[in-house]
Amino acid sequence: MRRTDLVFFLSGLAALVYQTVWGRLLARLCGSDAAGVATVLAVFMGGLALGSALGAGLARRTGRPVRLFVVLEVVLAVWAGLSPELLSALPPVASTLGRAGTASLVLLGPTVIMGVTFPLMGRLTIAEEHQLAGETSAFYSANTLGAALGAVLGPFVLMPWLGLTGALRLAAVVEL
Repeated sequence: MRRTDLVFFLSGLAALVYQTVWGRLLARLCGSDAAGVATVLAVFMGGLALGSALGAGLARRTGRPVRLFVVLEVVLAVWAGLSPELLSALPPVASTLGRAGTASLVLLGPTVIMGVTFPLMGRLTIAEEHQLAGETSAFYSANTLGAALGAVLGPFVLMPWLGLTGALRLAAVVEL
């Protein structure tokens, strides 16, 4: 196993802990009905997609992809660690537009950052064109396996053991 695989595994793990905890925290503000959950999920996935689109060009242009990846991961960890305070300062919302605005305010920044890191993973691991399929599969697999573990650990282990804020902060430490 390469060191980058471990980094991408841990990044995926932290990301899914964030997603599950943010989903629970935002349910308090946006509701836990189908519309509230769909809004949070749409903003989360939309942020990832937007970040990936932005990150593709950035990954090609940057002269220091490792440094950029590290800076983005640190910003993401700090944002995640501070997000419970941000969320507790926001009032509950009932309207669909208000829900989307609240979810966007909290989630777009970190999810765009997560999306940007994906093309950077490719830049960090793919040296030549003929490596594209194999290396993409390797880093994506490591990240996805970490995400799967995070999706289980978050709600079934970390949240009951540490609470929502504690689970988020532990995931931020893992991210770092």
